[in-house]
Amino acid sequence: MIMSLNKLSRWLYVTVISIFLMACSEQHNDPLIVGTNIWPGYEPLYVARSTDLWDNDKIKLVEFTSASEVLRAFRNNTLDVAALTLDEALLLMGDRDDARIIMGTDFSSGGDAVIAQPGIENASELLGRTIGVESTALGAYMLARFLEKNSMSPHDITPVYMQFNEHLEAFKSKKVDAVVTFDPVRTELLKLNGNVLFSSVSIPKEVIDVLVTSENIIRNKPEQLHSLVKGWNMSIRFIKNNPEQAQSLMMPRLGMTKEELQAALTGIRLLDAEENRNLFVGEAAEIKRIAAKVQDVMLSNYLMPSAVFRSEHVDDQFIE
Repeated sequence: MIMSLNKLSRWLYVTVISIFLMACSEQHNDPLIVGTNIWPGYEPLYVARSTDLWDNDKIKLVEFTSASEVLRAFRNNTLDVAALTLDEALLLMGDRDDARIIMGTDFSSGGDAVIAQPGIENASELLGRTIGVESTALGAYMLARFLEKNSMSPHDITPVYMQFNEHLEAFKSKKVDAVVTFDPVRTELLKLNGNVLFSSVSIPKEVIDVLVTSENIIRNKPEQLHSLVKGWNMSIRFIKNNPEQAQSLMMPRLGMTKEELQAALTGIRLLDAEENRNLFVGEAAEIKRIAAKVQDVMLSNYLMPSAVFRSEHVDDQFIE
């Protein structure tokens, strides 16, 4: 028997709606994929995973060797959430206008630095010499601020672009006269008698790490995002209340001794729930002012072609 036109229309409608609902359900049930590179400021995420502060079937952490790989994975939609520095997030917004900053993880207060070979005591001694740097936003940003603070221009030095995992060997082999780097490599270079010529201490609140997601993930995985932020806040409390146990979880992952880890942690300020509320909540939220300032620095140093940041790029709904 041939189906009537009305019945066929109704059947097609029900079928399409069913497929759509199934697709939405599958997306809601898919784990939230969170990508980071190696940095002590992201360790509370891994402490949360190790101590079961969230459902590990619903949140998956993926570690990359560099921020460049994290950015690439997010751009290719293989990550739902990316842990990035604010300047990297701004660059991302240039080609992903749907990117949204949902939380801060830490301020760098010495953990990022320009470190010179032993015997090089000040910035002027680097005139005409080589500086190793990642070809990512943060590396370029730190180098630009170092030059700016020392009344130097990019033409005064020779940048040598390299991945983060190449910094230590390049310094050891004296392939470069200095390197723009961060922990855990910063600590290793200090053990080699490297000299800190500049660090994030000199540019307070300019180097902040954030979690970035997309509008699509906010729509389709809000529960997992809430669990991620809640787990972060619980992890910060766990670290404060159980420092020895927390450090024992961090040390193997970072490849650091207890003393090295404690030194590295003095170079960052992990952000708890209250600090994130102060940073994110409200129309005049401080994170927006910081982002505008960082964007201005990037524009003046030709690190981005045009202004991209808008208030809409900050979403505070997951902040407790």
